[in-house]
Amino acid sequence: RVHYDSGGTLRWAKYNFGTWPTSVSLGGASDVTYSIYATGPGGTGSSATPTHGIVSGVYAWQPPSTLTGAKFSATGLPGGLAINALTGEVTGKPNASGTFTVKIVETKGRTVSRQTYTLIVDAFPAGIAGSYSGLVERDAVVNGDLGGSLAITVSATGAVTGRLYHAATRYPLTGRVVASLDTDPIYTLTIPRKGANALAVSLTFALSNAVISGTISGVAVNARHHLVVPPGTPNSANTLNAFLTIPAGDIGDAAKPQGTGWLRLTQSLVSRKASISAAGKLVDGTTITLAASVCDNLDSPLRCLLYSGKGSLQGTTRITASLLTAWPPVYLLSGTLDWKKLSRPSSADYSYATISESLTVSGRSHAQPATGLTYLGNTDTANNAKIEFSEGGMSSAYNADQTFQLTSKHKALFGNATINPSVVTLSIDATKGTFTGTLKLKDGSTLRMVNYSGLFTSDVGEGYFNLPQLPLTKSSSVLSGKVKVSVPY
Repeated sequence: RVHYDSGGTLRWAKYNFGTWPTSVSLGGASDVTYSIYATGPGGTGSSATPTHGIVSGVYAWQPPSTLTGAKFSATGLPGGLAINALTGEVTGKPNASGTFTVKIVETKGRTVSRQTYTLIVDAFPAGIAGSYSGLVERDAVVNGDLGGSLAITVSATGAVTGRLYHAATRYPLTGRVVASLDTDPIYTLTIPRKGANALAVSLTFALSNAVISGTISGVAVNARHHLVVPPGTPNSANTLNAFLTIPAGDIGDAAKPQGTGWLRLTQSLVSRKASISAAGKLVDGTTITLAASVCDNLDSPLRCLLYSGKGSLQGTTRITASLLTAWPPVYLLSGTLDWKKLSRPSSADYSYATISESLTVSGRSHAQPATGLTYLGNTDTANNAKIEFSEGGMSSAYNADQTFQLTSKHKALFGNATINPSVVTLSIDATKGTFTGTLKLKDGSTLRMVNYSGLFTSDVGEGYFNLPQLPLTKSSSVLSGKVKVSVPY
């Protein structure tokens, strides 16, 4: 019996199982024909052909029923699928691909009905399984302008493990990617937080290139598949020295940190996994340590918290082989790191109150100089090196800039007090190419001890110094400046 109810909704009821009409016409101002599909208990459209499935996809299939009020059971279903004993509907997310012979059994009292079906499940989308890394953009509201990072691994069945670094907090990633036969897989997760709004994770995996794009509570996140290294590739490691330089337009701006920060970075390939680790210094003297996997486009997304969670450094670097013919091969490092300091971490911090800088990363493979040469690429002769100090409140009146001798044993030989009135010292780590030093600045009876730090790459040394400003007190502000070691011209 098919009819409209009092609310205008089309209803139908069948009191005995048998042959259903394929359509019915209801009279009215305009006759309309409706298609009617047989249903089992529970009322969703049934089909004698099982729904075509995909591993980790949402699956639903209602087999046709032959017995009213029967109980249902099934054998041969792939893992992840189950049958509802009351309605007969098969639902879930398949864990395995293939062609499955499924037997559906209806039981009502002593009456048993058996039907056999062929159920097809496609494999999880090619190229999606694997590990990914990426960065979350900075947002003043959502992550306090500290940004974040994402590391996620997807199994061949769509299972997700990983972690989300949101601002200063780490959250686990769990659950499952939802696959589809014809659209990009997606992943969603709600992360509850005590005393704060839940984080809404929404990611899409592009079938075309396996790149992840999405949002964390509306803030953009992007991640890439880790580099796939061919079998048989031997383990290796390369060390690079790099400068961290501020934009040219900020040089000379006393409100912004001056000088050159530095990184020593090692790229490793172990058991077909490519990764980088790095350590260095920002120009305000902050120590940084970074680590990341190498992605399929050779980028490495890097991030670390700074200033006791009141700042962060994040961005990407890339290592590429130089076009120059050389052995061992020369590798070049490039990239950009976004440096933020939101406030001072303690009352004992007299450096810059806030910092917002985009640092350019540039460097190359590190190797100790050949026998008889210095880190400037020249020979061991008198006055073969020059050291210069600039910005940060440094005055030429201190006569700190001078030429000196840099030996092939990587020792710095400065002149007497007349030539070197600021008592500049320089110590070089011959293995790493890093350097440290000191100088003394006299203003009447006031003596300021200044430390500096840097490294050599591409036949030049650059770094930074930190200088307490006058008048000298326990709470004098500290500015940074640049130190450079080069060949005199």
